[in-house]
Amino acid sequence: MYIGNNINFFVLDDLADIFEGLWIHLRPNRLPRGFNCIIIGTIYHPPIADNNAMLNYLISCLSSIESRFPNCGVIITGDFNDLNTMRLQKSFRLKQLVNFPTRSRNTLDLILTNLN
Repeated sequence: MYIGNNINFFVLDDLADIFEGLWIHLRPNRLPRGFNCIIIGTIYHPPIADNNAMLNYLISCLSSIESRFPNCGVIITGDFNDLNTMRLQKSFRLKQLVNFPTRSRNTLDLILTNLN
């Protein structure tokens, strides 16, 4: 993840786990109306990994983020392979922005967000 020098940020180290994820708290000078910060999660979910364990990890992270940073914008991006994210989308009001195949006929690389 690359972040410009002019954007205030810090890494949310406490969300690190055995999963390949990086969570960053951003406080740019300009934010969308109604949001006071942006949390970006970059995730890699290997094809052979346990889908339930990854979903539980993501739910735990998003629950923690919601309680610690009310009114934050959330962006989760990365390679999700065959992970079904519908539960995340419904529970945390996230939209999937990628609407085309990213590998052959499959959409593996996602961008989930609550930003309009």
